[in-house]
Amino acid sequence: MGNFFKKIFTAAAMLVCIALMLFALAFLCPPWGNFVFGLIGGSVYSKTGEAAFDAKGYPRSLPVYKAEHKPFLIVGPCLFHEEGEDYEDFFFVNKTQVVRTATDKGGDMWGRTFGRLHIIDDLSDCEVLRAPLWDELRHEGSSVRYDDATDSYIYSFTIDSHAIPATLTIPAKFFTPDMFVAPNRTRRD
Repeated sequence: MGNFFKKIFTAAAMLVCIALMLFALAFLCPPWGNFVFGLIGGSVYSKTGEAAFDAKGYPRSLPVYKAEHKPFLIVGPCLFHEEGEDYEDFFFVNKTQVVRTATDKGGDMWGRTFGRLHIIDDLSDCEVLRAPLWDELRHEGSSVRYDDATDSYIYSFTIDSHAIPATLTIPAKFFTPDMFVAPNRTRRD
């Protein structure tokens, strides 16, 4: 019986050591850390489908993630190029908003596992991590329209730093009623 407890205690101690090493590694290596912190403390979104994104005449497909009772579909990650640097970020989309953020100012803690997105700051009702943030649809000439032929919402806007024209097409079936009553921190402005 004593040997059994010794094995249990050894296994538990090894798991604690591995967890502590992963946590320490998360602090030392930012990409790994973002994944670890996103996995541990983030909201979980499931991949629900694909969206069509076209910027500067370069069409591509982006994954769409959804969680119940959250105000946004999370679309991406999408590669952006700002001031000589490339970075990945998401579009936070509902029927009336296409929100983008500055990940170099925070909010870049996310990771993906098996069709799930783990993200710390999803712009719902939590502490402010992502700043600044802006709604691409507030710019002049931006619009959103429903397309009967494809049963989709089509968002037209410019990515403001370089005035790059962009369109994002998302199937209407991804927008569910629970999104409209979910806490949305971006509406407090």
